[in-house]
Amino acid sequence: MRAWILAVCTVLVAAAPLVAEEAAPAKPVLKGTYAEMAEVCKLSDEQVAKMAAAVEAGKAAVEEAKKANAAKLEEAEKVYDAAQARLAEAVKPLADKLKEVEKAYAAAKEAKDEEAIKTARADRDAARKEVAEAEEKAGAAEVKKLRDERDAIRKVIEDARKKAEADVMAVLTPEQCATWEGARLCQSVVRHFRKITLAEDQVAKCRALCDEAGKEIAADKSVRDKLRAKIIKTVEETVLTAEQKDALNKTAEEKKAAEAKPAEEKKAEPPAAEEKKP
Repeated sequence: MRAWILAVCTVLVAAAPLVAEEAAPAKPVLKGTYAEMAEVCKLSDEQVAKMAAAVEAGKAAVEEAKKANAAKLEEAEKVYDAAQARLAEAVKPLADKLKEVEKAYAAAKEAKDEEAIKTARADRDAARKEVAEAEEKAGAAEVKKLRDERDAIRKVIEDARKKAEADVMAVLTPEQCATWEGARLCQSVVRHFRKITLAEDQVAKCRALCDEAGKEIAADKSVRDKLRAKIIKTVEETVLTAEQKDALNKTAEEKKAAEAKPAEEKKAEPPAAEEKKP
């Protein structure tokens, strides 16, 4: 009997760690961008837990906002779209005339014919005035009101998204925010040069520039695009090799030619084909 009891106790003691491990709550898991953020910013376990909770709470809040406003938004969009379609139909003849006048003005500018430019500009301005007056008579003010009502509903959902994102970012310290903004900016800058493939030391130079800029972006998000453009120019001038610069210029020329080709084909199309376009 004593042997049997001892055997049972031994099994229970051996299984105790497994039971405790199974009973322990699972660690919060971050996915996608948030997982990358945790790694780049070296978040503590406590921060990871807070961020995971903020992410889930944010998702729930956004879904609730969508659900609460789905019917209102659908109706507002339906009413606005119908009103906009009626307005467009009411002024279509004058709008089509304006398009032709604008084409004539563009052609005059391309030909650098000053007299033709002056005449075409006057015709364009007159046509624009006619369209504006026709839209006013056809109920443009009402259409604007309906658009504003639709946008107000959209804003409720967008505000929920912004708050959810702000709650997540609030988990980071100011230094971590700067680190994250620098990392995001570096990804964007390196992606800009993906056609020429930067070397490791070149990527490191980009990272140094972006890390410094990240401090400014963390304080003021509005400067991000300006700083990105500045860094791209700096990289082009001081980091790229002569061969990379030539390859980059070639890529830009090819892209420009590809964008210009459809425009040339459009000019070559007969008027009848253009009339069929919406």
